Amino acid sequence: MSKAIASLIILVFISVSTISSSFAQYEDYRSSTMPWSKGAKNQKQKRQLIHSMLQWISESPSGKKLVTDADKRALSIYKKNLLDLISVSNASVTDSTVLRRFYAHSPHQVSYEYRSSIFLSGDLNYAHATIDLAHELTHFTYKPLVNPYENFDHPVDFIRKVIDGQGGEVDAFIKECEVGKELMGEEFLSQGLCKHFVDQKLKSIDRQKVIKGFYALGEYKDQFLLAIDQLSRNLSTLPESGVNYFPSVSNDSTYLISSAYNLPYPLAAIEEFQKIKTNICRSEWKRISMAQRIKGDPEIRYKFRTISSDIQSKCSDVKN
Repeated sequence: MSKAIASLIILVFISVSTISSSFAQYEDYRSSTMPWSKGAKNQKQKRQLIHSMLQWISESPSGKKLVTDADKRALSIYKKNLLDLISVSNASVTDSTVLRRFYAHSPHQVSYEYRSSIFLSGDLNYAHATIDLAHELTHFTYKPLVNPYENFDHPVDFIRKVIDGQGGEVDAFIKECEVGKELMGEEFLSQGLCKHFVDQKLKSIDRQKVIKGFYALGEYKDQFLLAIDQLSRNLSTLPESGVNYFPSVSNDSTYLISSAYNLPYPLAAIEEFQKIKTNICRSEWKRISMAQRIKGDPEIRYKFRTISSDIQSKCSDVKN
């Protein structure tokens, strides 16, 4: 039997009816300062605690819609209960993955599988972890499904989608502040990072302030623009200077740092773009190599000559 070649691209949820229990026992957790995962003796109890966080999020108007939409997405796209897609980790992050499979004897025939998981930091206290969960649920629920093998973004488009696109960092940040305010009162907006982006008249988060906040790069501004200009030179579709594509970029002090890369989010997005591009290019080189070894099928060989030409232009800076 032929062995399928699988390549994985990671792009950087629960059914609220799956557990039946009284959530009054979790009231004390809401004011606890200890890491929430330390209060669980086993995986079952961690699962119950995560479920109780979703119940708490659902007590807020915007949070209720968020959990409902996330539950529907988990079932409709991933065929799983939302709770089965959430697990404890060292940091909070949502991993959206596209798995591509093809065979050595027919590399032109491919299949795709979409996967998504939410990892929730176990080092936060219960209240902070709940707000983190609202943030990650926003990514999981509202980010459009993307298949980078079929439609690989230009780097500028990729960065914009990561930062201020649908379900991106701006949306997730606003949602966590919104849910926090609805659950804990207006004083929540005077705490943590939310306080830097409040419209004092409306007592709500100002989206334009948040966008500017994500593009406030401080000492990293020149590094970011230099990286964009380098990408521009590699792509004929980006002939202009990077500053023209990101007018909100400033050298104002940055408050918002990606935990995954320990960099401001626009620079972290470039790192993520390069990682995804490298994985895609290496997978395509492998597919082309397999196609070149196929004998007796000129149609397949012709198709891959065309693909090879395209890949060479897109992946010129990635080693085969």
